Amino acid sequence: VTDLEVVKAFRSRRVFLSTGPIVETFIKNEDQLQPMGSTVSLTKNSTITVRIRVQSASWVEPEMVNVFVNGENKKVFYLSKKDEEFFYEMQSVHDFWIVAEVLGSKSLFPVVPPDEIPIILWDSVTRSLGGRLVKKLDKYKELRPKKDIVVIPYALTNPIWVIVDGDGKFSPINPQPLKKSLQSSSQKTALSIDETFDLFEN
Repeated sequence: VTDLEVVKAFRSRRVFLSTGPIVETFIKNEDQLQPMGSTVSLTKNSTITVRIRVQSASWVEPEMVNVFVNGENKKVFYLSKKDEEFFYEMQSVHDFWIVAEVLGSKSLFPVVPPDEIPIILWDSVTRSLGGRLVKKLDKYKELRPKKDIVVIPYALTNPIWVIVDGDGKFSPINPQPLKKSLQSSSQKTALSIDETFDLFEN
């Protein structure tokens, strides 16, 4: 694989994130196979097939595949082989995006050891903020973050975007009210010190 091929894949959004599993998604409609990162136009009520392929090395043990459509988990598949394909059929009723998520529960050790760097140097932070806050936090020791992270199999594809209504614009149902949430959060930019301590009192 050349540098230019990598750049081309990123620019076309045909990428996925992974700790080990290799996953690909395609949408098949009328003998055309569209990969992840594509924007596909379909007629309403078309029957489409989502094809998912998962591959993994001998030391990677993914266990399941979740298929998300517009953020909802529509289908779960369970893996039994190191190289396996799954097919999910659905109707194109409205605009949607679709991704595949691959999960496993077994550690990738010893090939990938646990990350021993603390997520946050909790004790150092609380000491620097003063004894008052340390005492407040003593009640919440169980909420302290772990100081090591066990790496397990995980992968997530980029979406495939599907336009159904024929207007050429991607408009999925139930879009997140991003603008509204940003406005509400911007009304209060910071907590006072007393308000911060009150969070630990209540």
